[in-house]
Amino acid sequence: MTIKEIEKLSGIPRANIRYYEQEGLIDPKRLPNGYRAYTDDELATLEKIKLLRGVGVSLEDIRALQTGEDELSSVLSRRLRELEGEAKALEEAKNLCRAMRGAGESYATLNAAKYANALPEDEPVIVIGPGMPQYPPCQWRRYFARAADLLLYRLVLVTVFTFTLRGAAKSNLLLAVLTVVVMLLVEPLLLRIFGTTLGKFLFGLRVTNNDGGRLSYGEGWQRTKYVLIYGMGFTIPIVEWIMNWKSYKRADEGLSLYWEDYSNVVPSPMNWKNAVAIPTAIVLWIVAIVLTVHCSQLPPNRGDLTVAQFAENYNAMIERYDLNLRHMTEEGQLYVSEVDGSDGSIGEISGQGAVVISFDKKPRYEFEYTLENGVITQIIARGEVRDADFAASCINEQLMIALAFGGARKEMGVVNSNRSFIERKLDNEPFRDCSFKVGGVSIERDIDYSGYYDVGAMLVAKDNVEALYREVFTISIVK
Repeated sequence: MTIKEIEKLSGIPRANIRYYEQEGLIDPKRLPNGYRAYTDDELATLEKIKLLRGVGVSLEDIRALQTGEDELSSVLSRRLRELEGEAKALEEAKNLCRAMRGAGESYATLNAAKYANALPEDEPVIVIGPGMPQYPPCQWRRYFARAADLLLYRLVLVTVFTFTLRGAAKSNLLLAVLTVVVMLLVEPLLLRIFGTTLGKFLFGLRVTNNDGGRLSYGEGWQRTKYVLIYGMGFTIPIVEWIMNWKSYKRADEGLSLYWEDYSNVVPSPMNWKNAVAIPTAIVLWIVAIVLTVHCSQLPPNRGDLTVAQFAENYNAMIERYDLNLRHMTEEGQLYVSEVDGSDGSIGEISGQGAVVISFDKKPRYEFEYTLENGVITQIIARGEVRDADFAASCINEQLMIALAFGGARKEMGVVNSNRSFIERKLDNEPFRDCSFKVGGVSIERDIDYSGYYDVGAMLVAKDNVEALYREVFTISIVK
């Protein structure tokens, strides 16, 4: 029998069974894999221990009975005398309580010496239950500890993918699967080395084997596997809730959990250190998420840029913000396509390579660069559209230029909070001139049009009038 089976048959908590084993009262056989195998003899012994402990027989007396150093009749006779003494002491204690209550005593006026002689000679001690108390289930602490570990594993994955395979960070299903894989591989290692995980450490929990030592990697892997199956349902929605509820009920009823046949969760009292560590960990987790998000918005090349580095930044920002914009060549010019219009407009292409049908037309930018020692100090983007029925501003292109060039400056900072500021400034009245400085760069936009009505979101051509729309977008380093 496994420890789970003998626990169920005997009705004795697992912690008590292990304690009796440590005390030498039972001696189960060890299997080659290190697990214990219990026989009917151990079950019968445990049932005897449970019965005798229920009437208060000490472990020393039970050990003496097992070794033949004492007889059951003499042990029970001694216990009867003890119970009679305890009953007498209890009766005397009850009479004393009645006397003090009847006298109307208060704590402030109580004369202890007056009643001291009526106290029983020995303080009565009642022994109830089958022996050593089991460890408290602390199921809520265990649940939050596991949740903290999962958040940590997911944070690590999101951080890695944010700076490598950005598309993977957007897939919740992929992240959920990989989080389970990381937990299955990493958690056994943490239990082997530290005897706990970060989440369990925060909530004052550690995991031991049956002998009170640390789990081997194999034991930790088995434990984590069963946690994933029976405790988390492999994080499958609804299934996970059901498995969590079942685990909670088992722990609440004092039953062992499925993954603890060869391990034990040992709680320590929560104190001020936990009260400080838990909110601190939450704050650090939030800060890490914010930093990861903001750092993911930074261009790959920072500081002074060559034209090729700016082009790489520009292309990276387009992909980062998932915009259907034309990419740049290494020479810092937009790719020319057959869908570009002869009127100076740029034909939009979707991420799948299909042409996007649009009623409005945007100018096709041509770039001019001012260099010092091969490093860009100023970028000018010019474009125009002629005789289009509807004309649109290149706001997204302007934002990508600002982030690819200005976002690379050290003055912009790691936390790119200026992005929303730049976006608001550029998006506010897109067909109006604007000029501002931010993060070590100066940004100017000059708009010139004739033959159009400004309707806010686009320009609409007037009837029977030659229409012209021009943009000049300039960004330069502030010296």
